[in-house]
Amino acid sequence: MSYARVTAKLALVVAVVACTVLATTSAGTVVHVEHEQSGETLAVYSIDEDEEFSIYYVHSSEKTPIREVYVVDDTSIVQQREEYGYYAAGLEFGRETQRVDGWTVAEVDREVDEFAVRTAATTEQRLVIGDENRSLQTYTDPWETITISAEDVTYLEYVVYKIASLV
Repeated sequence: MSYARVTAKLALVVAVVACTVLATTSAGTVVHVEHEQSGETLAVYSIDEDEEFSIYYVHSSEKTPIREVYVVDDTSIVQQREEYGYYAAGLEFGRETQRVDGWTVAEVDREVDEFAVRTAATTEQRLVIGDENRSLQTYTDPWETITISAEDVTYLEYVVYKIASLV
């Protein structure tokens, strides 16, 4: 057997082993941003258990800034609290609130698993996760809906999601 054939076979074995490892080894939990209608992956972000992320926007009629704060618990998303500049119609009520650093904070602790957000053309909406602070309008056109979920992924799934979000 020639050196070239041995090298080619060895490279094939290494590639198969690498793909197997990538396909079976957990990369951890990600927040997955997906176009609701098409199912297209728009973004994927690694996240640690109990690490917070938020949706930030300005209330359409009251004009108060709002932060909806979430954490990932296993593969469920839990809304921890809602923070707003001042109380306005349509915001959490009937819950104990407190003032923290100029924000009114309503503790929520509501498991939502995944949730949908319709992107607006009338107000800035942002996803804040880790060092990422990105306008929802960069994911899709105004008035379209994105779904935000959490899932455990393998390294191969993570790479596929990352590539899909670049297209």
